[in-house]
Amino acid sequence: MDESYTLKAGPRSKAFLRQNLIADFERYFGVEDLDYIEEVVNNWFDDDRNYDGRWNFIETRIGKEVLLGGLRILDMACGCGTFVFYGLKNGYNVWGIDPEPWKQEFIRLKIEEFRYPAHWKNRFVLAVGEELPFRDETFDLVTTYQT
Repeated sequence: MDESYTLKAGPRSKAFLRQNLIADFERYFGVEDLDYIEEVVNNWFDDDRNYDGRWNFIETRIGKEVLLGGLRILDMACGCGTFVFYGLKNGYNVWGIDPEPWKQEFIRLKIEEFRYPAHWKNRFVLAVGEELPFRDETFDLVTTYQT
């Protein structure tokens, strides 16, 4: 991606992410640790980095060829979509669900700003794990992180 476009496009969705994380931290934890929030924003905003190591773990155990062969993966509580975006950018058949409407809005903004394929929006579903909007046996692998 052209670096100048990234500088123009990124701030709107990144500012939206930062604003909502600050609000969530205040609401759920009663704190406003701006340094930590900025670290989280940078981690969650970087779709080219496998920051939690889950993709390395999956690739090592299953193999890239199997993953690229269409194995369907669901990320439960996908949050702001870092795991799903990384997977999609690397050709994997991955979906994510999350119950937070603001995170879905962030994902929509990011897809538009970075000109990711519009159909990627369909890979992020507003839902909870107790009521999955998919038929049984839709996915071959389910993953989650800090859930």
